[in-house]
Amino acid sequence: MVEIKICGVKDEHTVEVARNNGATFVGIVTGAPDSPRHVTYEKAGDIIRFARGKIKTVLVTRELTAEFIDRAPLVGSDMVQFHKAKQLRLVERLQDEFTGGVIFAISAEMDDDGLAKLANLARRNDIILLDKSQGKGIGIDDTTLANECQRIEKNFRRKLGDIFVAGGFNPSNVMSFLQKHQPRGIDASSGLELTPGVKDQARIKQFCEMIKNSLKNQDGLP
Repeated sequence: MVEIKICGVKDEHTVEVARNNGATFVGIVTGAPDSPRHVTYEKAGDIIRFARGKIKTVLVTRELTAEFIDRAPLVGSDMVQFHKAKQLRLVERLQDEFTGGVIFAISAEMDDDGLAKLANLARRNDIILLDKSQGKGIGIDDTTLANECQRIEKNFRRKLGDIFVAGGFNPSNVMSFLQKHQPRGIDASSGLELTPGVKDQARIKQFCEMIKNSLKNQDGLP
């Protein structure tokens, strides 16, 4: 079963919609005030308390900072996700705070040296997210996917079936992607919105249905 992560969730209603349609995770973005999906730490805490026991939660930040590490444990999410870390010691601090695992979001723009350094820090229960889009709706093509999977396997010793993939996914294109590729999970955000930062209940439902249907077809089920 491919896991589903709905990212950029800003309210409790969207949590309920994601859970009711079979999503595995919801991501709540903070520490990125210029993003239309940003919420305050206080609001993130409200959403996460509402979601507890219903669906797994991920507190997402663009750049890992000491402030984030100090405040994130107080918010109480199941996991945390970061996209950039200028100081690698901060990654270890984050892992120590969140023993359930951390999501490393990596992209094709990350150079080989930076990727290797992160790989040296990754622990068994951490998740690797190949993120082409970072909320911009940019799709991931087959060539980029193959190249990045090769780098991930070399550095992290993980294959496509072990990682999450994000990159412009929406209800119209996710099934065709899954007919060719089988990641551990799919992450979507902007492709499920009416306007930037505003999730659409109908698109979330259709998106989750498309993922489930693609897997049924692969198993030869009706």
